[in-house]
Amino acid sequence: MSATTVIALPGDASGPASGPTPSQTFVPSLARAGRRVAASISAGAERYYEHWEDLVHEARASTRAPEEGTGVGSVLASLSEASVESDIPGRVRLRQKQLRGRTRLAEETAAALAGVDGIDRAHVSALTGSVLIFYDARRYGTREALLEAIGRPE
Repeated sequence: MSATTVIALPGDASGPASGPTPSQTFVPSLARAGRRVAASISAGAERYYEHWEDLVHEARASTRAPEEGTGVGSVLASLSEASVESDIPGRVRLRQKQLRGRTRLAEETAAALAGVDGIDRAHVSALTGSVLIFYDARRYGTREALLEAIGRPE
C-alpha cells in the first residue's frame, strides 16, 4: 500500500482549509480602505465648507454701511497711520481698513489724492483697502514727507 498525500488548497472542499481564502482577506481590507477614503473626503469637505463660511462672513463685514464721520478728510488725515505694504521712491502702497467695502469713499479719496501737488496718480481699491500713490520723489524725499503733505488741511 502506498501512502497518499493530500494537498489542500485554501477554500478547497476536498481538504481542510489551512487559512482564510483570498476573498476572505481582500474584501475586508477593501472595505477598510473605502471607509478611510470616505472619512478623508468627508473631512476635506468639512474644511472647505468652513473656509467658505469664513469668506462669506468676511465679505458681509466688508460691505457694511459707511460709519458716521468717515469722509475723505478723515481718510487723508489717517493715511500716516495706515499699514505700509511697499515703499520705494516715487511709489507707496498703503492699506487703510476704513476704505474696504466703501466704493464711493475710495473714489473720492483717489480724486482728492490726485489733486495734491506732486502726486502723479493714485489708485484706491474699495475691495482691498489699498491706496497706491505714484509721486514725485524729488519733491517728497520720504514717505513721511508725502503723508504729511497729504494730511495737511487745505
